[in-house]
Amino acid sequence: MCDICLRNDLDIRYGKNMFEEESDTQRWARCALKILVERAQDRRTIKFSELTDELGLEGRPYNVLMARVCRHIIKTLAELEMRDNWQEGEIPHITSIVTDKNGEWSSNMWKAIKNRWEAITGDSNSQPRSEQRQIELNCSFCYEKWDAVLDALFRENTP
Repeated sequence: MCDICLRNDLDIRYGKNMFEEESDTQRWARCALKILVERAQDRRTIKFSELTDELGLEGRPYNVLMARVCRHIIKTLAELEMRDNWQEGEIPHITSIVTDKNGEWSSNMWKAIKNRWEAITGDSNSQPRSEQRQIELNCSFCYEKWDAVLDALFRENTP
């Protein structure tokens, strides 16, 4: 695992475990995680609009919906990583592969990256744009245990 990856350093207070309830955004998060894992394994990013389309939500306000979906994914992965029975180590921040229409991260992602970068380097003036972005992407792209993540989450949450 990368030393400088965000992993689950993002604030998870605002997301919900995607298996906790049956809201639309939680159902979409379950589907979206599978799409993101496939993309990460193929070493490809995905735009919010593409993710919305793949979920069959064309024409919906994807910026708000996908932000909620991503928060649910982040929360669920953070909770999985904290379980006593999770033996696969740290889980990368897979929603880092999601970009806006220009291929950029959201302002919230950049803020989290900057905070993490400052905590590690002690340099509050640096702007870790391209270097940190590639590190984050590589963490998700090179993670070899995405299938174990899906198995752990969906096996125990499927009736």
